Amino acid sequence: MLDKNPTFIRALLTSLFSLAIYQLSGRGRGGNVWVSPTDYLQFPLLLRALFTIFPASRLVFIRYLFGIAVMNACRHLLGKAEEKVRPKQPDDIYTVLDTFDQLGRQKSQELKKVGDILVTTSFVNNEVDVVIERNLELEKVTACIMASFETIWTRFLANHDSPTPFLDQYLNCWLHSWVTTSNPPVSTIRIVGMTANFGLL
Repeated sequence: MLDKNPTFIRALLTSLFSLAIYQLSGRGRGGNVWVSPTDYLQFPLLLRALFTIFPASRLVFIRYLFGIAVMNACRHLLGKAEEKVRPKQPDDIYTVLDTFDQLGRQKSQELKKVGDILVTTSFVNNEVDVVIERNLELEKVTACIMASFETIWTRFLANHDSPTPFLDQYLNCWLHSWVTTSNPPVSTIRIVGMTANFGLL
């Protein structure tokens, strides 16, 4: 409803939050679609910002800021277990599961996707509308995510949309550090961070 109706979006006040019980036309990368399972947390959040205080080159960081809000919510609700919940660039949320052998010894770690963050934008005159769609288990985490994101978003705008205060926190918990290329010649590349403009690796 929000993603495909820019005229409707312009008539709404921001920041608008809508909690959905069912999602019948979910959209992901590459045109993937799905019908949501029951008992999942899913909602859109509509934000609006002026380009005079929020240039287009910084829009990419909204998904990372929201990822931090999810990590903060997990820390609040789960304690040390939050270290098992990690962002995977650009928009996935994973949990790290420990597997054990028959004697109870840790055998390996397995990654399982538990959610994603989809950010869409529409531009009108000198403003940008941003819609964040979230799918995540554990319904009780809603209030924690929104409270955390409100604090982060306010600080982000107050710092003239500079991602610097947040990048270290995001990079310390993400799943990327090394990437092996798939096309010849095969090589291993170390990812050391992201640029302050456009969020390039």
